[in-house]
Amino acid sequence: MITNEQKRLFEYVRMNMGAPLVIVPITDDQLCVLMDFCVAEYQKRMNQFMITQNFAQIYGKNILTENELAWKLTFRNFDYAKQFSYFFSKEKGLQSHGPYELKKDYFLVEKGKQSYVIPAGRAINTVMYVTPNTTDPALMSGVGGFGGAEGQISGFGGIGAGAYGISGTFGMPGFGASTYSGAGIGGAFMMPAYDFTLLASDMNMKQKLTGGELVYKITALESGEHIIHIYGDKFWRNPHFFGNGRQCAVWYTYYNTMDQDECARLHPEVILSPDQYPVSTRTYEFMNSNAQQTIQALLAAKAKIVVGYTRGYASGKIKIDDAEMQLDYQMLISDGKAEWDKEVELLDTWLETLLPQNQLKMQSEMIDNMYKIMGGAPQKIFVY
Repeated sequence: MITNEQKRLFEYVRMNMGAPLVIVPITDDQLCVLMDFCVAEYQKRMNQFMITQNFAQIYGKNILTENELAWKLTFRNFDYAKQFSYFFSKEKGLQSHGPYELKKDYFLVEKGKQSYVIPAGRAINTVMYVTPNTTDPALMSGVGGFGGAEGQISGFGGIGAGAYGISGTFGMPGFGASTYSGAGIGGAFMMPAYDFTLLASDMNMKQKLTGGELVYKITALESGEHIIHIYGDKFWRNPHFFGNGRQCAVWYTYYNTMDQDECARLHPEVILSPDQYPVSTRTYEFMNSNAQQTIQALLAAKAKIVVGYTRGYASGKIKIDDAEMQLDYQMLISDGKAEWDKEVELLDTWLETLLPQNQLKMQSEMIDNMYKIMGGAPQKIFVY
């Protein structure tokens, strides 16, 4: 059904090509199809403009309703810029922002074993350290004491036996037995904390000198599992170190992983590309006068191209009785393409000026010019 407004538009298009003095070979049905094409072309550029200036607001968001879309397009934020910090936080294990949950686990060092399997579904962030640390032995060590059994540490100023010789604490003399066997005389917490710190550092350095740094290599398997290879024979030949008989544990941080295709299937509403942007289709009747004028110009240009191709059939030659006449069709095609390109260029230039960065630039220039004008204004004269 062709409306009266469309009939007037089609009449304008034909008159633009010389009607009614010249027969214009184009039907109303053809003009309806061309009009739909021009409306779609105009709408495509409007949608591209909307996506360009608002994609940062909706990238990675769940857009389920029109209200959510309106909210995202109304309020500006720095979520898109913050998302880049998520990657750095994830890489360094800072866990300051983002949806990545940094987890921590450990495996026990076994004597004679150098390779350890990490379960599938874990992306290892870093292998951190070995526990027990040297602070605990330093707190229970004996300065100048004697150790027995595995040659460990006696109480402060006392004599120790067994794995650790522990003296009385908090200044009270005491006697140690069972796991921490031995005897000592003195007060552990009577010593300055600075001595404990120095002793722990000394033990740590000696452990590195005798056992080396924690050197490791991670190997990925096809099953999704990982193997951590521990280098340095002290770690797997004697897994106790200063651990007072306790087995050492190697701690590591990791992230749970998920298959990307499976994640995309479970969350189809998350916008990751411009083709997922929820756009609406508008008809010619509901557009404002400015948009309608642009579409009219596009339709007139497209109609010229179509009429030119129609007249150019068989090189524009037609027979009139015994004579032959050649229609000029190249002019219509070239004029139509030039008008189309001109109108599209004007539309793109106008949309570019509406981008947020260009609008801010224009406002900044306006403020600078306002300061210049105010600076040249004459000063008021105060009369007392």
